[in-house]
Amino acid sequence: MSETAAYMIHEILTKVNRPDFPLNWTATERMPRIAWKTGTSYGRRDAWSIGYNKKYTIGVWVGNFSGVGVPDLSGANVATPLLFRLFNTIDYDSDDGWFAAPADYQVRQVCSESGLVPGEFCSNFVTDPFIPLFSSTRTCEHLKEIRVSANESISYCVNCSPATGIKKKTYRILEPEMQAWMAERNRPYQKNTAA
Repeated sequence: MSETAAYMIHEILTKVNRPDFPLNWTATERMPRIAWKTGTSYGRRDAWSIGYNKKYTIGVWVGNFSGVGVPDLSGANVATPLLFRLFNTIDYDSDDGWFAAPADYQVRQVCSESGLVPGEFCSNFVTDPFIPLFSSTRTCEHLKEIRVSANESISYCVNCSPATGIKKKTYRILEPEMQAWMAERNRPYQKNTAA
C-alpha cells in the first residue's frame, strides 16, 4: 500500500459522520483525534473497537467469555466509547499532531452520486481525495439525455428522431442489476418507460 493510500485510510477512519459513531457519546468536544474501526460479531456475542494515533494503538474487546449474545452489544455503542475514554485519559490534547499528507495527495470535485469525475449532466458535487495516475478518471454517466416524444411515450436515437415534436429529458441510468435490486425492495427510481 502506498503512503498516500494509507493516509487516505487514516482520514476515512477519523471521520465522525459515519454509521459506527457511538450514539451515546456525549463528550465529542473532548474527543481526541484518532482513527478507529469497530466490529460486532454475529449474534452479538462480542464487540470490539480498535483505534490509533501517532503514539498509541488501543484495542477494546467486550463480551461474555461464554459466547452468550447480549441484545444491546455493539462495537459502536459499547466498545468505542471505552476506546475514546482511554485515549482521552492517556493522550488528550497531545502535541504530536497527526499524520502529514504526502506530496501526491490531492483533492478534486466528483459527482456526489457516483464518486466519478463529473459528467455533462451532474449537478451535485463533493470534494474527494485522489491519487494522480492511480485514481479512476472515468467520467460519470449516471444521467443521460434522451430524446422523447412530447407525451414521453416514444424514445428516439439521435439519428432517427424527428425534426419537431420531441423534447429532451434527462434519465438516471441504472445497470440492470441495480434496477432489479431497487424493484425487489420497492425503492423508487426514475424509469425510462418510452419504447
